[in-house]
Amino acid sequence: MGQFKKARLLQEETVNLMERGLGTTHAHTILARSQLANTYVRRGPNIISTKAIAKRKEALENLRLVLGEKDPRTLDCKELLAEDFFISGSLEKARKLQESLLVDMFEIFGEEHEHTQRSLKFLEQIRTLIRIRRVLHWWVPAQMLK
Repeated sequence: MGQFKKARLLQEETVNLMERGLGTTHAHTILARSQLANTYVRRGPNIISTKAIAKRKEALENLRLVLGEKDPRTLDCKELLAEDFFISGSLEKARKLQESLLVDMFEIFGEEHEHTQRSLKFLEQIRTLIRIRRVLHWWVPAQMLK
């Protein structure tokens, strides 16, 4: 509904309550913090803040510690961070993270699993945009890309 500020305030309140009730290292609290990063991302179309990326990185590190590197919730958070990098224009970071995610997904789910296939398609989108960006930087004068 476009009420991003209201959503963010409610999500922050939820995270605070979960931290007090469940503790800061509980998986549900960590996942709620990851969702809070979504409210920072959804400030508008294709707008992402460094605060959102920092929150997502923090959530990913905590999920790795609490649930492990290969837990599906950790993998989901990792993919969301790759998407955050993609939206923010940090395509190489997005590519590296998505490639590392796919190594785990192949091992856990297999190549034919729907999540693995979706992640492969996203990696191809990232690689395509990187190629387009390289062509543009070669073809278009640098001062026009600013």
